[in-house]
Amino acid sequence: MQKGGLPEAIGLADFHVCAREIRYGLTNKKMGKGPIRFEIVNRSPVLLKEATFTILAGHDTLTIMGEPDKFHRFVVRNMKPGECRRIERDVDFGVIMVYSTGGLPMYQRGAKILCERVRFERSPVFQWEKAQKKCSTTINDCPDLSIEGFWVATDGARLDIIQQGEMAAGSISEGPFSSFPNPLKLKREGAGFSGSFSMRAGREISASGALTLTPSGEDRLTVKWTLKDTSGTTRGGDLEFIRRGKSSLRQRSTLYQDEMFKMQP
Repeated sequence: MQKGGLPEAIGLADFHVCAREIRYGLTNKKMGKGPIRFEIVNRSPVLLKEATFTILAGHDTLTIMGEPDKFHRFVVRNMKPGECRRIERDVDFGVIMVYSTGGLPMYQRGAKILCERVRFERSPVFQWEKAQKKCSTTINDCPDLSIEGFWVATDGARLDIIQQGEMAAGSISEGPFSSFPNPLKLKREGAGFSGSFSMRAGREISASGALTLTPSGEDRLTVKWTLKDTSGTTRGGDLEFIRRGKSSLRQRSTLYQDEMFKMQP
């Protein structure tokens, strides 16, 4: 999620778009339907009487280039000061991916949110300085298994994970790990996720390890980990995590999130 695109008096707490019903056209096009979900916060000291949000997500089947041209409008009314509200609706995105003749992805359609119209009970103290900047995300397949979120183990260890389809990235810290946000990358395998992570001491990498995350109940994860330090010593163990909330990484820019999936842990 990329901040901006809304009046300063309206906060964007979450913006999520994914495709659940996938179908393939005869001309190398992937089409889909799925949910648009976003959460907004009235940061002003007055009643938000009405706001209109437009989500640009997907393309008409006749158009495959340029900006998204599918418009989905949402109207929010009567939000009290400080109120947070979730808005969600299933839509038809049209084309979300275009493939080359060799079967390789060429263009992946994204989604953007704009606030077109806003009316408060009276003028708030905030200024509408960022109204024309866009908040954006990508349209990935909706995962049937979501490990995204902020997780805490009984020994104080912490996981902060974002997910894009069958890929996940984030950090692990505290407990048996260093207090630094140690980067990790994961990939869906069977009933869970597995991958690697690096233990950091400041800017230096002191050890590297492997992780396997398996759901063990609603909002619960069993994490098996091994770690090998620079001296060759290996240690490991099992941890039980409980999901405590949303990933803080969703508050960072889309560019920052994309870089997390590209970097080597």
